[in-house]
Amino acid sequence: MILPLEAMKISGRKPQVFIVQCNVAATGGERPLPPPSAWRIPPVEDNIQSVVDDLLEGQYNNPVRVIGFDAAERTSRDVSEDVARELRQRCLDQRREPPEFLQEFLGRCESASLRRP
Repeated sequence: MILPLEAMKISGRKPQVFIVQCNVAATGGERPLPPPSAWRIPPVEDNIQSVVDDLLEGQYNNPVRVIGFDAAERTSRDVSEDVARELRQRCLDQRREPPEFLQEFLGRCESASLRRP
């Protein structure tokens, strides 16, 4: 069962584990998810802010999406748009441009949110 992050927050829970999917085969401008792709699992205590820290530090190569899991509730959802918003806000707060290596990820997340009604 996939729940929106807002539903997890209403129940007093936030995702406890985040997985960042990276496209290890992609080069700049390629469509996401050609095989092979890889998942990197951060430490269990991670939250969106620490995933954003890792992304800004360049610890992920060609990030495609971020999935948040709440093991206690057995729920998950794609939190890429939430992570992208946090990345943009963090860069605004720090008065800097998002790093070039995250532009494709941010563009994908923003275009996905624009396609939603």
